Amino acid sequence: MTRAASMHAVLEIGTRFGKLVTTGDPYSVQTGQRNVTWDVMVKCDCGVEKAARVWQLKRGKAVSCGCHSRRIHSRIIFTKGFRKGDVK
Repeated sequence: MTRAASMHAVLEIGTRFGKLVTTGDPYSVQTGQRNVTWDVMVKCDCGVEKAARVWQLKRGKAVSCGCHSRRIHSRIIFTKGFRKGDVK
């Protein structure tokens, strides 16, 4: 089985990783002279579409477009009583 075939077997369209759902097939991206990585188009539950690294999805490093961490961070700041100018 080739590497491309194994990527397609693991990442079918509609596969969910946290808040992200794959919307396309994996494709290779040249990241250096010899390095190649695999990306896939995903759509977050909040509606944002973006490209995500396949290894980050498979290992659980990418679970949203960033909306989840922004929500958590704003909730922590709000519950601690800090305002934007107070945090140093």
